[in-house]
Amino acid sequence: MKKVHCLAVFIMGYVILTLLPACNRSKEISICRAINIASIKAKSKGYNVQELDVHVSKHNTPINRHTSLLDIQGAGDDIKRKLMGRTYYTIYYSPRAEPDNVIKGGDIVVFVDAHSGEIIAIIPGQ
Repeated sequence: MKKVHCLAVFIMGYVILTLLPACNRSKEISICRAINIASIKAKSKGYNVQELDVHVSKHNTPINRHTSLLDIQGAGDDIKRKLMGRTYYTIYYSPRAEPDNVIKGGDIVVFVDAHSGEIIAIIPGQ
């Protein structure tokens, strides 16, 4: 009976130690949470997010369509350094436009870390 008990304790300990690293990995925040974090930041910068369209994408590389546009302006390196080695959400708010109308400015991009919810960087519209 003692051998069975010791074996059961050993197996349970092994299972717990095997699963422990998986439990400690930080889970990713939800898209809704990321949008909420970005909305609070955009509002604090004076944007009325209720009047803007929102586009969300998830990345694990510092190069995406928003940072590529910064390269043209020569300002992308700093933000790319901040994004390096991270998984993050890109939340892009843009003004609602009528078909065939182009609106310049009034947009904002917020980069939110997918694990911690930290705001990594912001790109306000020009």
